[in-house]
Amino acid sequence: MNTREEGRTKSQHYFFLVKIWVLVIFLSTVFCGLAFVIGQQILRMGANDPQIQIAEDLSVILSDGTDPTALFSSEPSDFSKSIAPFVIIFDTDGKAVAGSTMLNGELPTPSSEIFDYTKSHGADRFTWQTDSGIRTAAVLLSYGGDKPGYVLAGRSLREVEKREQEILMLAGIVWFGSLIVSAVLLLLLFNKKGTHKRPLLLEEKHTVSDETEV
Repeated sequence: MNTREEGRTKSQHYFFLVKIWVLVIFLSTVFCGLAFVIGQQILRMGANDPQIQIAEDLSVILSDGTDPTALFSSEPSDFSKSIAPFVIIFDTDGKAVAGSTMLNGELPTPSSEIFDYTKSHGADRFTWQTDSGIRTAAVLLSYGGDKPGYVLAGRSLREVEKREQEILMLAGIVWFGSLIVSAVLLLLLFNKKGTHKRPLLLEEKHTVSDETEV
């Protein structure tokens, strides 16, 4: 094998390894992306769990005719700062009548479309973002009885979104690490292949020299 053929073989081997690395990049991106999406969805769906129980329990109590204002005796929390679960009771028109949290001195209220959907389906679980950018995991249930209405239970997504960022960072570290490890392994394989070929080339040259001498 002459120098030109050796260079051509190395180039072909190099491009083959590059193709493998591109495939590794693609697979790593897909795997890490799916891992992040699954983790993010698990966290987000789990953020509704306390609110589901609270809303269902209160809807039963309110259906029995309990006065909504009698449910809240303590000072309301600050909607913009507290991460504790909160409850807001609405009448059939979607007007807040009582609650355990306040925003700028008023009971916060989601958009009318949320009440329209809940009226048709009985319940809704949604991410509620206020005009000031506060995001909460909210569950809205309709209840019946003599004085029907809606009960909303919510909780701040601040800590959940922090965990989502941590999962994203971990997925990024795994993705970047897989690229580095795969690149190193492929380079080692490339060098190993080249090392194996050199003795063969020397052996061929010695064979040609011996034949010439004979």
